[in-house]
Amino acid sequence: MEVWDYVGGASFRAFLASNRRNGEKSLFVFFDLEGVMGRDLKKALMALIELADGPLGCLNIVTCMDRRMPVDEALELTKSLQWVGFEMTTLDHWANDVDVTSNQWVFMGMEL
Repeated sequence: MEVWDYVGGASFRAFLASNRRNGEKSLFVFFDLEGVMGRDLKKALMALIELADGPLGCLNIVTCMDRRMPVDEALELTKSLQWVGFEMTTLDHWANDVDVTSNQWVFMGMEL
């Protein structure tokens, strides 16, 4: 799916993942360079959390931050996400304990 924040000017690509064993759903949201750089993400992030927690019925939300993001922007975004309740994560939970490391994305997750 593609989500647009018309107030802050941000856009996100996302997908919904469902665990076959227990039906647990997670929303993965991509924070790429073009969609989030230099944008105010507070309202959009709160809307994404409400969407995941409410109508989508997710137990987790995972942000996927583009590794090409300049260091100062990445640090600011990481601090903002930590303030809301996100923490660094791996894909172990979703990859059935297979060691998966991305050279393109840094993952931060939050339980809802």
